[in-house]
Amino acid sequence: MHNRENIEKIFLKVSYSSHLNSEINIKLLKYLIDGELEGKNIKEADIAFAIFGRDKNSFDSTQDSIVRAHMYSLRKQLKKYYMADGNNDEIKFIVPKGGYKVELIDNNINNESIESNKRKINILSYFSIALSVILIFISIFFYQKYISLQSKTGTTITEINSVWLDLVESDIPTTLVIGDFFVFKEFDEVSKRKRLIRDRLINSSEDLSDFVSEFPELEQRQLNTSNSYLGIEAPYVTAYITKQFSKANKDLELKLASELSWQDIQNNNIIYVGNIKSLYRIKYYFNYLHFKYSLFPHTIYFTPTPNDTTGRIDIISGGGTFHDDYAIVAKFPGNHNNTIMLITSFSSFGQVEPLKILTSYNFEEELKKTNFIEENMPKYFEILFKVEGIDKSGLSTEIVRFLKINEKSFRHNTVNDTIQTVSFIP
Repeated sequence: MHNRENIEKIFLKVSYSSHLNSEINIKLLKYLIDGELEGKNIKEADIAFAIFGRDKNSFDSTQDSIVRAHMYSLRKQLKKYYMADGNNDEIKFIVPKGGYKVELIDNNINNESIESNKRKINILSYFSIALSVILIFISIFFYQKYISLQSKTGTTITEINSVWLDLVESDIPTTLVIGDFFVFKEFDEVSKRKRLIRDRLINSSEDLSDFVSEFPELEQRQLNTSNSYLGIEAPYVTAYITKQFSKANKDLELKLASELSWQDIQNNNIIYVGNIKSLYRIKYYFNYLHFKYSLFPHTIYFTPTPNDTTGRIDIISGGGTFHDDYAIVAKFPGNHNNTIMLITSFSSFGQVEPLKILTSYNFEEELKKTNFIEENMPKYFEILFKVEGIDKSGLSTEIVRFLKINEKSFRHNTVNDTIQTVSFIP
């Protein structure tokens, strides 16, 4: 039996957190907690009356989804809170799907990262999707022609820095994985047309299923599709990385993140470049990195140990004005003698600008000058870049933090956990 006074103290801590940014959701959570402590069987109509002022006798949940919408929002905000500020709370308030109660759970597990309560929809055209893909293949085509011309003229480029050299020289094939955004089809009842939708809160088929389960009346309107779309950074980052392999006349496979399988990860060196929202399977490796993220609001966390967060950076999107982005770059060992590297951020320029630095031949010397390394570049590392920009253009870039990854301990942490588990996932 939980002590009410203790529950009240924990609730106050939750309510003061910036992760619960809705007064209505805080009021809703308090109502659910009180109901749980008093043993009440709370129904949707009870919440509609107590929190939203609806008429209890005439409330029709099939016509008014306000309660389900806020339950959905509250659940997402709590998940975000427990990934950050509330990670070590003695008791966690968990709101299961499909019901109207809160569970008081003794804290012995870590929670997943989260999405926010806002749902912003953008309608995309098939033309923009096709154009991004075409630009990528054009980039690859011209770099292949470029290296072919060099071979004919007897010119050889050998300036590849140590970040890329082991990947270029590896006998294991390397796959460049481009982050692509999840989209779905929606039937518009007014125009009687199917539209392609990008919802920033829905970043996978699982997210779409969760959304439909919260709003079953939309089930017949929401449809999965095999389409996805690429950010404007895709052709640029592809060109920078392709150039490194073209210097040595090495092949580089290309794949979208949504198509990446665990078998691909086991059999190849992997280089992922893309938005944090487009990580798909790559996101599992953040369990073992010092840098973590939250999607809404955009936040980067620094965790010296898995349960200890000592740094937090809130990122505000510019919307056409000057703003900062932070890019997480990590290179670490896979569990099949392969290497995995990722470059990810919240904005397009947050990926392009760090790649300019990472692919420069004097990158290692610059690290020495700024005292991030003393001797040789470590094979495995984590880097946090700060990038200042406006709209979609980067203006300045600096390294905020550089960490060496210990290969032995990293393999030890992952070998009996993530890789063995996910290897059974299709």
